[in-house]
Amino acid sequence: LFTDLVTADAGQRIDNISLNMKAEAKEEMSLIKVDGPLSIHGGGRVTDMQINMELWAGNETLRAILKSSGDKVVTDHFEVIANAFQNPDFASKVETVPEEVPDRDKMVDTHKDKITPPRAPDTEPVWAGILAELDLKTGELILPGEYNLKELNLQARVEEDVVRLEKLNTLLGESPASAEGKLWFRSDAPAKPYHLEAEFSLLEFDTGSYLRSVDPDIIPVLDAIISMDGRVTSEAGTPQLLPEYLTGDFSVHANDGVLRALRRGAASETLGLADAAGRLGALLTGQQDVEAVSRLVSYFNAIEIDEFILEARRNADQTVDLSKIMLRNPEILIQGRGKIGHIDGREPLRQPIEMTLEIGAREPLSKLLDELNLLEDEAGEEGYRPLTRVVKIEGNAGEPDPRAFWRIIVEAAGRKLIGGRKGDDGEKKDSPIEDLRGIFGF
Repeated sequence: LFTDLVTADAGQRIDNISLNMKAEAKEEMSLIKVDGPLSIHGGGRVTDMQINMELWAGNETLRAILKSSGDKVVTDHFEVIANAFQNPDFASKVETVPEEVPDRDKMVDTHKDKITPPRAPDTEPVWAGILAELDLKTGELILPGEYNLKELNLQARVEEDVVRLEKLNTLLGESPASAEGKLWFRSDAPAKPYHLEAEFSLLEFDTGSYLRSVDPDIIPVLDAIISMDGRVTSEAGTPQLLPEYLTGDFSVHANDGVLRALRRGAASETLGLADAAGRLGALLTGQQDVEAVSRLVSYFNAIEIDEFILEARRNADQTVDLSKIMLRNPEILIQGRGKIGHIDGREPLRQPIEMTLEIGAREPLSKLLDELNLLEDEAGEEGYRPLTRVVKIEGNAGEPDPRAFWRIIVEAAGRKLIGGRKGDDGEKKDSPIEDLRGIFGF
């Protein structure tokens, strides 16, 4: 079908497309039948599919029934093909496109003072004139960024004013995922005619493995096997703007893993626990206090999860309200709320975050906190004794800043000293809290 399909600057290329196709005219409609293998070679990768399609083309309407199955589909291949038919900068050629050397005397700064005007809302749906039924199955769908979907099963219908995703089942990594929804075009809402509603679920997703595959140096805040479900809506003038105006509710549950939202790197890594405990020994009144603080550092660096719940809502301004944060294990109960802000141009894990947490403890953790007089006398919910102060956490979503929590620990340790320290002259010295803060990197 094609021997060479490239962009004008040779930035994307498909080397070969092979497809069996039959065309015939029938009454006032042109009928195209495709029944056989489709093979696409490009970028060192191969798409192999079995296509069964009937396509009727009339004066104003294109009707299609498409069924496909295959071992592997590369989405980048179809982006190149689509652009080849839509963008005049693309071309189909047999010979290789030569590299052009720019004439520096004729070069101009095309970006200077260049402002792209906002695109006007569509007056008809992008699928206008197309009616279709789709049934797609593939063993592996290769997405940009190399994060792939496996065992994809998709069924959809394109109608006059609505696209219905009737079923989407797949594996994201090794985690089952599903979705369904619809996108319709409302001519009675000209400013934002596209309206999206969708539901999704994701089961047994390993957050730690995924984040480390993106950035090997990252230390995930939530390193757990999670399940997530949600419902989202959006309204926009063009399909490209739908993600920007996305709103919805979602919940995350986990029953295994660790939470590092209170991780204190300065004591546990920069100095090391042994060094931190040794320096505390010069400040505190007894070995028991030293051990309490150093064990607290170790415990809160990675809090084990028996049950974790996060309920959240994404707002139209792209901020996220964290309406419920809950972590529970036999020793600790953390409950709270929070908010993730939005700054244009920042990655999701670098967006600012604020959380307010209430912490309760049971033995043996409560004994450590009791050494520093940090717990209320009366037990609260399910026998957890509350921390005497509410904890406020800031920072960013991928790396919360827990210094406010550790200030509470440090100040409690300082209060344990008996009337301050004495110098060589026998006079009392200032409170050691500043020295303690230095140990913890404040």
